[in-house]
Amino acid sequence: MRKLLSIIFILTVAFMAVSALSCEAAKKVVAVMPIESPYDETARKVAEIMETQLTRALHDSSNYTVVERNQLSTAMKEIGFQMTGAVDPNKTIQVGKMLGVQYSVISKVSVAELANNKDKIILGTLLGLGMGGGTTPNMDKFVAKIAVDIKFIDNETGEIVLMTQVKGEKGGESEESVLNEACKIAADDFLTQIQKKNPFTAMVLEAYGEEIYIDAGSNAGLHEGDILELFKEDAPIKNMEGKIIAVRSTTLGRIQVKTVYDEYSICQVISRSSYDTIARGISVRRV
Repeated sequence: MRKLLSIIFILTVAFMAVSALSCEAAKKVVAVMPIESPYDETARKVAEIMETQLTRALHDSSNYTVVERNQLSTAMKEIGFQMTGAVDPNKTIQVGKMLGVQYSVISKVSVAELANNKDKIILGTLLGLGMGGGTTPNMDKFVAKIAVDIKFIDNETGEIVLMTQVKGEKGGESEESVLNEACKIAADDFLTQIQKKNPFTAMVLEAYGEEIYIDAGSNAGLHEGDILELFKEDAPIKNMEGKIIAVRSTTLGRIQVKTVYDEYSICQVISRSSYDTIARGISVRRV
């Protein structure tokens, strides 16, 4: 009976994941797995905060749908996996396939330092440091330094799409704030790196002087301030058998996203590297 209930649960979660994909075809479903950490209080706090920040970063990118924490927890318990300690990549892939999750994020805290500068501040105040001009010491009450090793795994192929270490450092008035900000810096760094692995193309809809309309918006993960590249494809390169093996492209310039809507964006030309006319049908990609 328990086995039957487990199967029903897994099928239900998988159906929900597939439904999410069909509703938002451009997005990929991702599971942020429990983060492994050394057995000390600061590292455990970093692991907990980092899970939240990674989930936020992936969600806010508009390119990914993140499996809810309680949903993942229930699924892992049903399958017999623990939510703490080291995460076996092979088991992670197995869970991903069972739940219809395309990618998994596996992480480990490698650095978790929290410095209390109370004595330093008192001494600096007594010596008159930090007053007036000149070079002054860091007078933040707390300073957090963190580093997290991350693997972004394709559950369908088992390929490690990205393996990296992200870092964050922040000073401030409270332990909670500096740890949160340091983890946010690290999570945003991870998102920047993974976005480079996420191909993006769009087309110019209309061009009014330096104002460019393109057929991609927030649904494609664009944000105000993003820098994009205009290009056109040249003649394809073929091998001796006539098979196309590459396509050259010519860069026409760069544009910056100014206003974002669901299905389109308004951009501004910021540079031109070609005298070609920017017109409807010109291709757009991430820089």
